[in-house]
Amino acid sequence: MKEFARLPVTIVWAVLMTATCLSVWLAETERGMRWATITILLIASVKIGLIMHHFMELKSAPLPWRLAMGVWLVIVTGIVLAVAPGIFVA
Repeated sequence: MKEFARLPVTIVWAVLMTATCLSVWLAETERGMRWATITILLIASVKIGLIMHHFMELKSAPLPWRLAMGVWLVIVTGIVLAVAPGIFVA
């Protein structure tokens, strides 16, 4: 059982579950807080990156693919943060 717990996939899964719980906690406790919304969106972006890297085998893809997907993730996250209504408007 110890060997299973030390597998990278298991560790990534635990990080994903922890990030999900943190996002839910933030959403439930910080109603209407802009910083909580931004934090949740950033956590989601990190989770997407972990899923692409570990579960979609992007870690073994050629460097141009890894760079393209990383840039795509940053651009999409930036666009969502920039156009999401009410995040940066007082």
